[in-house]
Amino acid sequence: NPLVFGLTQKYLGGTTRIYRAFIGERIRVANDTRLLDVGCGIGNFRDDFKCSYSGVDINPGFVESARRQCPGTEFHVMSGTGLNFADEEFDQVVTIATLHHIDDAGVVDTIQEARRVCRNSGKVHIIEAIYPLKPYKILNYLVFALDRGRHQRTFEQLRTLLASQLPIEVAETKSGFPHDVCYISIPALTAPGAPGAVEPP
Repeated sequence: NPLVFGLTQKYLGGTTRIYRAFIGERIRVANDTRLLDVGCGIGNFRDDFKCSYSGVDINPGFVESARRQCPGTEFHVMSGTGLNFADEEFDQVVTIATLHHIDDAGVVDTIQEARRVCRNSGKVHIIEAIYPLKPYKILNYLVFALDRGRHQRTFEQLRTLLASQLPIEVAETKSGFPHDVCYISIPALTAPGAPGAVEPP
């Protein structure tokens, strides 16, 4: 439900502040940058990207709400595992707080699709809530365990899953409340030296 989702985002402000901290520190855009947000929800992070922004989400209600909140912005109902975009159509691709809603196979497929539509000068940026880094953070653990997602992971579980089939460039974490958060960057599929890249003759 878009209304419930919006309220959840509003009252979990500590987590969204960490998401935005990673955006500011790690994702560089210019006015003419073409950026795709995979799993954009209701468009909460649209204003954090001062560039040509497009968002996709599998939930039609979220996309309808995003279009109302962000008139003039391009939003599509679309699964991350089957992006209806051409190869290298975007300069940067980001996914924020989406992967804990997707099973392991879907996570790999989603990031591979994100790599495919990203130009070789760009990256796929993953910003994701994780189970607490310290075992004594019981409240953090309970909040995340009760999330409507069904595929919550620790940082090591997510990093290991991605590293099993994808080249990780950066992987780091921030502690917070009510969630700890990680940032992981992965080069585009066509980036020189990236697994699966087509090398020039």
